[in-house]
Amino acid sequence: MLQRRGFAPVRRYLTESSALGTFSDADLDRLAADWARLGVMTAMLSYYRALRRKSRREPTRVAPRTLVLWGGQDRFLSRAMFDASLATCVNGTGLWIEEATHWLHLERPECVAEAILRCFRGTDVS
Repeated sequence: MLQRRGFAPVRRYLTESSALGTFSDADLDRLAADWARLGVMTAMLSYYRALRRKSRREPTRVAPRTLVLWGGQDRFLSRAMFDASLATCVNGTGLWIEEATHWLHLERPECVAEAILRCFRGTDVS
């Protein structure tokens, strides 16, 4: 169903869930070519299904230094998911970017790059 009309539903999800101008037609064409490859769409959907699945066991703790970046306007992933992701990190730092969407790395690349550099240089990212 997601593949119909050249992945029109997925293209619409991206443009409707991002800041205006985040994805050009050329960007969407390149992405659609990737989505058409065998197994790619299944892998994408499986990732989101796994995020939403409730587990009865304690989540695995992540030991390495970890930076969790999240957009406050994300239509797909909630604040509770951000908090839960950060809680699995032994040495985690979280940065909630209120005005960004699910596509914060495309909408706020300077902010994302600065946060990564500051986190892994050992300075505060807030």
